[in-house]
Amino acid sequence: MQDVKSSLREEMLRKRNDMPSETRMHLSNSVFYALEDPWYGKSKNILHSFIPMGSEVNILPFLEDWVIGQRLLVTPKTLPGGKMEHYITWYPIELEDGMFGTRHVKTGEKYDGRYQLIFVPGLAFSPDGHRLGYGHGYYDRFLREHPEAIKIGIGFPFQLLDELPVEPHDIRMDALVMGDQRIDLRT
Repeated sequence: MQDVKSSLREEMLRKRNDMPSETRMHLSNSVFYALEDPWYGKSKNILHSFIPMGSEVNILPFLEDWVIGQRLLVTPKTLPGGKMEHYITWYPIELEDGMFGTRHVKTGEKYDGRYQLIFVPGLAFSPDGHRLGYGHGYYDRFLREHPEAIKIGIGFPFQLLDELPVEPHDIRMDALVMGDQRIDLRT
């Protein structure tokens, strides 16, 4: 199973890295507009979100709008041993480099509360909400601690695959935003 996942991770990362920058920008804008329409619930105002790294969807403009709109944004800092710390993030979002090519906020107040929404990165997603992450288990552990939150996987359209290899510890998404396509799996 791990060999299949590793091979798929390499393939999806290569495809994402090979995407022309103009296409990445256009598709990132599509995600921005898909997220701007609050189909996930207008009353939601506590968001935990990844900070995009490398060739991931650039959701920073959405995150900045979220904070400017007086809503609570919490972002992670990746630590050794599969752990993350979480920080309240203010505008303007100032970042520094972290582990595994991640980025996190330079300053922020530590947050240990609950979330209404969690934006989740991934290398691939399936239409039934399964996710292929980077292989370190950070998000599966984190999401298991927050079953009450709506978990939204975010990616580019080509990252939506018919099926993925799944293990018992993998956490399913409640919704997906793949470019301008939104898939709500809660119903």
